[in-house]
Amino acid sequence: MAELVYISEQHVRKHLDSLSDEIKAVLVDAQYTKAFHHKTDLLCFGIYKDEQTISVDSNYFIGVDWIVPQKAAIYVEPKLNKESREVDFLGMLLTSLEATENLNHLDGLFHVDYDQPWITIPTQKDLLSPILIIQFLKLTQRIVRKGLKKSYYRVTENLNSKVKGKILVGEQIKENIVKNRLTNTICNYQYYGINNPENQFLKLVIQFVSSWLSTNEYFLGSQLLSLLQYCRPAFEHVAILDNKHQKIHCKKIHFIKNMKRQSK
Repeated sequence: MAELVYISEQHVRKHLDSLSDEIKAVLVDAQYTKAFHHKTDLLCFGIYKDEQTISVDSNYFIGVDWIVPQKAAIYVEPKLNKESREVDFLGMLLTSLEATENLNHLDGLFHVDYDQPWITIPTQKDLLSPILIIQFLKLTQRIVRKGLKKSYYRVTENLNSKVKGKILVGEQIKENIVKNRLTNTICNYQYYGINNPENQFLKLVIQFVSSWLSTNEYFLGSQLLSLLQYCRPAFEHVAILDNKHQKIHCKKIHFIKNMKRQSK
């Protein structure tokens, strides 16, 4: 398992005294820096060697990233607590997303590098998941208010005493002719409705969110539960996406433009 270096203070250079000799040997001959993916002139963090000391200096960055892939990773924690009071960062995020004009400031807020190996962290240190869940539920809430997208999609159905679209001959023989269901016909046809891949994907994520919150009750506040209960009924007649790896084509730009137009 890779070593995980915890940093709880931003803008403060911290000595990495807890690193193993193996990792120190890797870092001793080079400097490691990580820039923001959307602002390459600004650094998330940097690893520096000063004489015999290895230290890290972090900027406006919270999250996890590799120092040495598969060997050592850095975890920069948010400043959640002040003295004995805990900062309600989830409540702050929920409140900030109530105003649609704040969509203008979401670009570059999150970045996930899917090409990098996974970094394992303790469950209690997972603060990224609830933040992503809040953003997803707030965006889904806006979609539900506007109405789920309708489009044409293919439907296969065993119709009684009627034919619609294309008859699936192989399935018809196997399911109806052989079983003497002579009034039934298996047809494949186009249907216009909400049970399309885009909405099926949203329902799949809603189910994941519900499952995640049920096992992480600490984050299941009244606001999150209310959001989840608001979104669920709209997907009652939407099936679950069968192929989780299916590519979903969404017109994100047009949606954002519409939201900005409504906020004016």
